[in-house]
Amino acid sequence: MGSNYKHVFSTIEIRGVKYKNRIHMAPTSPKLTDPKGFMTTEHIEYFRTIAKGGAGIITLGNCTVDIEHYQDEPRQVALDNDHYIPGLTRLVDMFELYGVVGQLELNHAGLDASWDLNRCPAIGPTAQHMPMELMKAALLGRPPVRAEAMTYEQIKEIQQKYIDAAFRCKRAGMNTVFVHAGHANLIGQFSSPLYNRRTDEYGGSLENRARFCMEILEGIRKKCGEDFVIELRVSADEIHPDGMHFEEAKRYLQMMDGMFDILSVSAGLHTDKRYFKYFTPNMFRGEMVNVGYAAELKKILKCKISVAGGIDNLTNAEKLFPRAGRTSACLPAA
Repeated sequence: MGSNYKHVFSTIEIRGVKYKNRIHMAPTSPKLTDPKGFMTTEHIEYFRTIAKGGAGIITLGNCTVDIEHYQDEPRQVALDNDHYIPGLTRLVDMFELYGVVGQLELNHAGLDASWDLNRCPAIGPTAQHMPMELMKAALLGRPPVRAEAMTYEQIKEIQQKYIDAAFRCKRAGMNTVFVHAGHANLIGQFSSPLYNRRTDEYGGSLENRARFCMEILEGIRKKCGEDFVIELRVSADEIHPDGMHFEEAKRYLQMMDGMFDILSVSAGLHTDKRYFKYFTPNMFRGEMVNVGYAAELKKILKCKISVAGGIDNLTNAEKLFPRAGRTSACLPAA
């Protein structure tokens, strides 16, 4: 008996990594680690249920490359020390039981790191007061804390943290990593004219704003090797009037094409609650809200394409493949 979802359940191989189907669980952060970011049995069991359900790719969301200084939520998975590797290995062992490709979303909150969690100012491309910090300060009745501009030395240090975190994933047994460069987290802050007003080699032109991300991707490839899959998430359009919009995002991604293997397409900002609905669409926004961006990007990029946002059933997921133009694209449900 044949399946009505022959594309969704088709296999794909990228850099020797075999994916049993095209169903991609988009990054989620259930906050079940211990307070210092170590993997727990509860965290693993949360994802075991999803692995049993048949997803081909499962991504743990918002895993921090620097839990000591720049958390933006409690109980994030931490990746800034080798002591975290044994717990990650337990997670990998569970995924392998179900034939799942498991990966971690590497992230740094940058300007949006929480003063209340870290007790030190957030850092990012340019010093500024952030919308979420202004809101939290008003709610808690304290003065807002201004985020600070990163020095050149801090840029290099944090780039290395991304690279080392990816290598820890590989040492734990993973053969892929998911680099968060969207929603105006730190990498997205560097690429966006909304948050990057630097005048050095990491600011100004699009080429300069892309440099932070490109150097991280280059470093991960060099350290993790050619048999390691890199997935990159971006906001195809930040929607904010002063943010990066789709035409510029296309040029940005074309500059990096070949430096990553899968592009995860999303939209909106995490730094301003008015733009949450573009990466976590509610029922009133309709279905498959970012598919149009993905289809356009598939025409101009060599990489595989993944897309998230309002893809909540297999029938809609199956429709993505003819729309994308060819069945070799990686367009999973999310």
